[in-house]
Amino acid sequence: MKICIYNLTTGVSFGGVEIFSLRLAETLSRLGEDVYIFTGRPSTFLSNEATLHSGKVQGKGLRVKTYHYLPPHYIPDLGTRFKKLVSRLSFAVFCFKDLCKEKFDIIHIQKPYDLLPALLVKVITGAKVILGSHGTDFYFGDRVFAKKVDGVFSCSFFNAKEIWERYRRKARVIYNGCDIDLFKPMGPDRGLKEKIKIGDSPVIFTAGRLVNWKRVDILISAIPFLKTQNFKVIICGEGDHKSGLLSLSKALGVEDRIIWLGAIPHEELPRYLSLASVFVQPSISESFGISICEAMAMGIPVVASRSGGVPEVVEDGVNGFLVTPGDIKKVAESIDILLADSNMRRTMGKEGRAKIELMFTWNSVAERVMEGYKEVLRR
Repeated sequence: MKICIYNLTTGVSFGGVEIFSLRLAETLSRLGEDVYIFTGRPSTFLSNEATLHSGKVQGKGLRVKTYHYLPPHYIPDLGTRFKKLVSRLSFAVFCFKDLCKEKFDIIHIQKPYDLLPALLVKVITGAKVILGSHGTDFYFGDRVFAKKVDGVFSCSFFNAKEIWERYRRKARVIYNGCDIDLFKPMGPDRGLKEKIKIGDSPVIFTAGRLVNWKRVDILISAIPFLKTQNFKVIICGEGDHKSGLLSLSKALGVEDRIIWLGAIPHEELPRYLSLASVFVQPSISESFGISICEAMAMGIPVVASRSGGVPEVVEDGVNGFLVTPGDIKKVAESIDILLADSNMRRTMGKEGRAKIELMFTWNSVAERVMEGYKEVLRR
């Protein structure tokens, strides 16, 4: 089967969608499929057509094709979604000829913004088009295009409901995955502890883009309510909201509690996560939550907002705690409970790892994706 995993940002930024598209492509390739990644160029993450996210692409039959595009900051500001749509359409202009020439059996897009070019290729070559949904990137006119795709994959039952309400299309639910060989239980990296000077303090860890819906401000605002006195908070990530978060930490007088790591290469993240006693994800809008899965895979208990698809990953009281989105005091209370009870942390950590091994490996993701592809081709 000849497959195109089509997503502009796989090679130019970093997040859940980018991890999904790259790891899916690698795994399908290792399973013997003929897989191409079509993505943007250039970026600090993509130095050539064989390197993504500072690491070698794994997969004998995997080809990476990169193309120019118009970056969003060059596009008139008529809204974020308008800028994304125009940027992705510019990418399609550069890669359209090759997209047709390769004559793919499957073109698997990750955003509704790419519906139009994918469907044009379908008309020309007969390729089947799969819309992968990781959120609600809806825009005016997308309902018309969504009717024409051959299949819809969704990252959670929560997101599948959103897809049904928007498009009246039934989505096949295929959870995102986690690299359980990279993210696995391990002792804290002693050298790293010395390097960032945390001593033996318990660590509250969060990772992700510092953007509005991730609501890292909730974690920072919870710090003054913590009963535990000896702790550090590690924040891993970059984004537009960092300056505001720094100002908040100073206003609350907790800046000395926080270590700002900035962006960390994905392959290096387990070393830093090994320092964590508790992982906190206070996001108010999360269709799935790959960073939560990675923490659970390492045996770290989670405190997360009961939002979106997160309850499909975190079981309250089993592998972590779920809190009402925005409830600062409940976040602090849940962290205190975990920091005060090492046996609870250990038990919840084991439960979390077991769930990831059972449900969220990339091999199981790829197998479910292949079932979906085959069903579409049979139809």
